[in-house]
Amino acid sequence: MSPEITDAFRDEKNKQSNKPILLFSMQVTEPTIEYFTEYPINVQYPTDTGPTYTAIPIKVKSIPAAAFGESDSISVTLSNVTSDIANIIHQNNGFEGRAVNIKLVWENLLDDEDAYQEDIFLVDGWRIGAEEVEFILKPFLFKKIILPKRRIQKICNQPYELEGCWHGSWDAGWHAPDGFVETGSCDRSYDGPNGCLAHSNGIRFGGVFILRDEIVPRY
Repeated sequence: MSPEITDAFRDEKNKQSNKPILLFSMQVTEPTIEYFTEYPINVQYPTDTGPTYTAIPIKVKSIPAAAFGESDSISVTLSNVTSDIANIIHQNNGFEGRAVNIKLVWENLLDDEDAYQEDIFLVDGWRIGAEEVEFILKPFLFKKIILPKRRIQKICNQPYELEGCWHGSWDAGWHAPDGFVETGSCDRSYDGPNGCLAHSNGIRFGGVFILRDEIVPRY
């Protein structure tokens, strides 16, 4: 889920002239995540601390829902002049069922790690042409899905440095795992700059992983 919209994001969105940037991320293989953007140059978000999104010619358009009030799917078309992307697609069965995270940020707010909106889509189809490849992405309606014990959510719901965050068992008590990195806070993500992996505590991530066509909860 996206963070609560900040005043800085809202003010920039309401300007008559602004420069929105779309940032895409997808887990291609475990643990490799690819980051790319439709912006003319590479973008690091957040500046100095976040991943670098590689600039690729990308076209995005909406596909209206057919019926029943479903959210719109979108078409994402990437340049395939060198055929490199097409080869990766064939090797991974078109990435069908895998999650694609799309963030909307503003050019002058790249140093603000909270000034973005984010949506999660699942790859629902793909097409390879001579010079481009197209992915059909359908919205991941996680708000309507219930998993055992708790409602599915992207961010971790474990309290930092308390029960659930520490690695252990109910019988043995909760203890920090070997190598745990204390920073005084956590951004509740799995692989963010101040998330579970940064704390060497990934085993206790309390959000969910989306792998191919499976939704895998972590507790």
